Amino acid sequence: MVGMCSYACEALNFSKQQLSQLNVCWNRAYRKAFHMRSWESVKELQALCGRLDFKHLHIEWKLVLIIIIMFVYYSCSQNATTEPTSVTQDSTDRTQSKYIHCVPKKVTPKFKSL
Repeated sequence: MVGMCSYACEALNFSKQQLSQLNVCWNRAYRKAFHMRSWESVKELQALCGRLDFKHLHIEWKLVLIIIIMFVYYSCSQNATTEPTSVTQDSTDRTQSKYIHCVPKKVTPKFKSL
């Protein structure tokens, strides 16, 4: 369940209660994987593994999304003033192709994967 909730969660705005509930589920997954009891804290285990809790991962994912959006916006503003690389016969295609080339081919954010 936590895995499904974490997909594209950076695009969602969770309430504090929802974030806490997802964090609890995240911690339960650690407890189950490492055969820990429910009263044992997983903070130390997460720190030793170099991982963050769900609340901090959510913040990191949001920051990465903002950086990607800013990168795309910046590259579009740079490319909108230049001529498109592929010019077609139709004038409507010519104006649309300027904006097609604004989107970068591959964006690779640099952060640790789960």
